[in-house]
Amino acid sequence: MPSCGDTWLQSSYYQSHLGIYLLHSVVLYITIHYMIILMDADALIKLNHAGILVRVADQLECVIPEAVYTEAVTKGIAAGHADARNIKDIIDLYVEIRQPGTETARMSTIMPPLGAGETAVFDLSLAVTDALIVSDDIQFLNFLKISGRPAITPTVLIVTMVRQGFISPAHAAQSLAKMRPLISQIAYQRAMNELEN
Repeated sequence: MPSCGDTWLQSSYYQSHLGIYLLHSVVLYITIHYMIILMDADALIKLNHAGILVRVADQLECVIPEAVYTEAVTKGIAAGHADARNIKDIIDLYVEIRQPGTETARMSTIMPPLGAGETAVFDLSLAVTDALIVSDDIQFLNFLKISGRPAITPTVLIVTMVRQGFISPAHAAQSLAKMRPLISQIAYQRAMNELEN
């Protein structure tokens, strides 16, 4: 049985956002404290915009591949994006940069056309035990669902952090409000509804 710190993924909200199937009465739960969080550039940018990336990276074990760093930081700084330097500082302090092995990288040939960052995240997830991918890329999330790789969106990560005691509902609501311009109204409202339940 899961402990009181576990998040039960029983609601339609979680069932529709996780990159895995929930079958019949089977109850799936995750404890993010014991998982390795793999993020793509989209997740890094949105969580940073929400002002919660530093909390995520400090309290959870976060790993990104070099391709994601290049996309979010190197190219971001070159393009003059102000948030790229803040993301760099957080990565330098808290996030491990890890490359997928060549054997797992070859498995990416089955993937649909995705960005270099998403491809590297998927390859890395094959080599990392207890990996949980955080992304808001719909095509990538659909592929992860088909592949059976655990994945959630940045909004679900925020709600999960509340459920597992990492942040308060008030902190989550503030972060979601900051993220709101970057996500769909449906995703925002679902997350807010979860916080109120």
